[in-house]
Amino acid sequence: MAISLIPTKKRRGPASGLFDDLRTYAKDFLPGFAVIAVVFVIYLVTSLWFNDINNEYNELQNEKDKLFEQLKAGAASSQAEELVSRARAIEKIISNHTLSSKAFGPFEESAHPEIRVTDMSFNISAGELSLIGTAPNLEALGEQFIIWRDETLYLNDADLGNFLKDEEGIVNFNATLKVKEDYFK
Repeated sequence: MAISLIPTKKRRGPASGLFDDLRTYAKDFLPGFAVIAVVFVIYLVTSLWFNDINNEYNELQNEKDKLFEQLKAGAASSQAEELVSRARAIEKIISNHTLSSKAFGPFEESAHPEIRVTDMSFNISAGELSLIGTAPNLEALGEQFIIWRDETLYLNDADLGNFLKDEEGIVNFNATLKVKEDYFK
């Protein structure tokens, strides 16, 4: 038998057996490693997805807060504008009231204590004071017209437009008072 110096089969030593064992174990653990890899990929994708959702939620929350701040600032601005317009209206009323109080002082003094004037308008060019008011009864209304006609120095005439007694006995009336021209001088 001839002995060849060139080996035809690979020699198996202690190291080659270790690799064979690893291959066998790897075949057994390969499905487990695949499951772990799939779970890791799913975890990685979902954590990135949740991170994106969380960032988008925070951006929307910040945008909402900015819009609410702008809305509050706008509401405060409109409230300030409304307050300014009310202040201007009150200023007009007060400035006109000072002048009208001087003109209507004698009217206030000649008013019957039971008569309530609910509306009043003054036409300076015509010299007429138009009144709408209420009286508790016809007697008080008559007394008021006597005061205006006989005892008031600034009036030329007092005309009763109409009057109506309601169910409770209150008399609603309209009147026009003619003011003397020299009263405004």
